[in-house]
Amino acid sequence: MSYRDLLRCGVLLTLVGLGGCATIVNGTTESVSVDTMPSMPTKCTLTNSQGTWFVQTPGSVTVHKTKTDLKVHCDGAGDATGDLTVKSNFGAAIYANALMGLGGVVIGGSIDAASGANYYYKIPITVPMTEKQASN
Repeated sequence: MSYRDLLRCGVLLTLVGLGGCATIVNGTTESVSVDTMPSMPTKCTLTNSQGTWFVQTPGSVTVHKTKTDLKVHCDGAGDATGDLTVKSNFGAAIYANALMGLGGVVIGGSIDAASGANYYYKIPITVPMTEKQASN
């Protein structure tokens, strides 16, 4: 094996080893804080393509990050209910992958996209509560 072949191997291994910056740095989960407006003890369900989580407000829960939005449904005491869709936002970690060149974008970007690590939800999440409509 020539010196040039060893150098190519080293560069390839470095790109593979450093790929997926968001996955390594930010992880695939995120703690989100949830409250209601007006603030009251409320049971909320959060759902995205990776699963379903439950939280008592005001409180926090750890969710899996993904490119899909986070749907939040809250049922409060009495007739109060609330629904909110929290947009999934694309993070800046792809730029770190880009610094490693085409290999970093292809390998690291693929890892981050598959894991959901390069996405995040804006927090805190505040769900507006309204009175349930009476059905006749």
